[in-house]
Amino acid sequence: MIHLRILVKLGVYQATLDELGIDIKQGDYIGIQISPTTLIFFSVVNDGRNNYDNGKTMFGTVPFWREISAIPIDKSEFKA
Repeated sequence: MIHLRILVKLGVYQATLDELGIDIKQGDYIGIQISPTTLIFFSVVNDGRNNYDNGKTMFGTVPFWREISAIPIDKSEFKA
């Protein structure tokens, strides 16, 4: 039997994270609301901190946005 691991990539502006006081790190859990009764949880595998290319920075030095990658977790790992 083949098990597929879906990788979710989220783009988020660094200014939005700063404004909300949120710091997403590797290993954190992210919940995505699929429907009013369904919430799926993911574990962050790449927090997007090492974005040094010019397309993701302002003036080549200040991070403008981060691309966060996460994988779904087993339902028994985290109960909300």
